[in-house]
Amino acid sequence: MRFKVLLCLCVLSPIKLVFSTEIVVPLSYTAILPCSFPLELPANEKFLDVTWSFRGSVIASINHTDPGFNLDTSNLLNGSAPLTVYNTTPHQQGVYECSVNSNGTEHYSNVTLTVLAAPSVSITSPEVVLGQESVIECWAKSFSPPQISFSWTRAGKRFRPPQRSEGMLAEDGLYEAVSRLVFVPELHDRNITYSCVVQHEELEKPLVKKFKPSIIILPTVSLSIVPPASRSSPLTLACDLRGFYPENISVVWVQNSTVLPEPPLTHLNSDGSYRTRWFHTLSAEERERGGAVQCVAHQPHVSQPASSSIDLSTIDPLGIYTISHIYYIYTTLYHIYTT
Repeated sequence: MRFKVLLCLCVLSPIKLVFSTEIVVPLSYTAILPCSFPLELPANEKFLDVTWSFRGSVIASINHTDPGFNLDTSNLLNGSAPLTVYNTTPHQQGVYECSVNSNGTEHYSNVTLTVLAAPSVSITSPEVVLGQESVIECWAKSFSPPQISFSWTRAGKRFRPPQRSEGMLAEDGLYEAVSRLVFVPELHDRNITYSCVVQHEELEKPLVKKFKPSIIILPTVSLSIVPPASRSSPLTLACDLRGFYPENISVVWVQNSTVLPEPPLTHLNSDGSYRTRWFHTLSAEERERGGAVQCVAHQPHVSQPASSSIDLSTIDPLGIYTISHIYYIYTTLYHIYTT
């Protein structure tokens, strides 16, 4: 437990501010908050009244003490009435006020209680997209006091200098802070160990969180059609995805911004990436609708998925026929009315 005298002021009677102090203890420890005051001798305990207040509420007095606290009145006649705080919690941090009334004269002293706690560190979502600007977050949580420092290493070498940060107060009464690593990953980064290094006064040595980026490789997407037996038969589209990683991937078919209802196995390439082919058969109604059809390859943690689109009017025999037929009717009518 650390004890610090911050202020010593006196004001003319009948009100006196005796002193203000700071007590610093580790989380869950017992803290003893001092309260000293002058007495005119001979002193009589019957004319002494002591109260301790916290956040505007009385928590201890000669007649009553809240659970978790203890008011020591054994040395009142020696000018001392310390308050014991058991099993300190983050929510007990703050300013405590001791008020003593002695023969009509009031004495006040303030004690600031600070709870110390070492941070826990975690890396959120080390998944990054190859060749795209990516962000990896390093979170430090449940620490006090709020001052903390972050740095980053790559393959054991520091490449981001220490950055001091002031933690934000969290719901648990302690502090939390985040450091963000922004970089454009390359393929060889998946074999390199990165570290987030956190320094805090309650840590005996820096806390190091190691990780390897999980590289996501976007696929090359291409669309083609399976030639239909006739203009009136269903039209099957093939969507080829090549060179992606990891294996987990899904495809959504979209026609004119509307998701079409779906199912393909993935195959391992020699370079360790995967390939797959997805088919979708357009109904007669969907063919008649025409427009653009997209194959969108969704991968976990990717905000801008790879895709490819195809214009039915350029590849669907039904669409081509329809356009040609309309053009023929138009030119024929034009010829009739102009001759």
